[in-house]
Amino acid sequence: MCIRDRNVADYVSQQQTSGQLEGVPEETISEIWVSLFNRLKETGTDEREELRHAAYRTLDQIIEIHGKSLSLRVWSYALSLSSQLIQFVTMNYRDAVKHRNEGKEEEKIKEKGWESSVTILYTVLVRITRKLAGIENSLSMYFIWLEVERRGMTC
Repeated sequence: MCIRDRNVADYVSQQQTSGQLEGVPEETISEIWVSLFNRLKETGTDEREELRHAAYRTLDQIIEIHGKSLSLRVWSYALSLSSQLIQFVTMNYRDAVKHRNEGKEEEKIKEKGWESSVTILYTVLVRITRKLAGIENSLSMYFIWLEVERRGMTC
């Protein structure tokens, strides 16, 4: 699934840079990217560790490779998606830690899986932030966005 998503991202980006999407409204192009990120969100919230990690790495690779062709709307969505995924993973990690004391080996394995998901996802978020700052020189925009998210306000 994630390989296919990367292929879709490669195709859309190639069409953008080659001018094949000339005349297509920016909103339509943004919707394609948002749809792709939604698929990654679905995979990134899967209970299976391998699928989650593949989704996070795919998100990271898409941003790394195609970040320059993304609109600010898509960047904002990618940041929001990352925030939602971090909340999901952190909640599950905390839940796994609570059950750790039950002494079941499978609970310890589950905890390790969620812990590695947290690590990977935070690494991806740092890379997204750096890429955004490099492209738009908008690191301050990201921190404003974080504050808005923290307060539960919508843009």
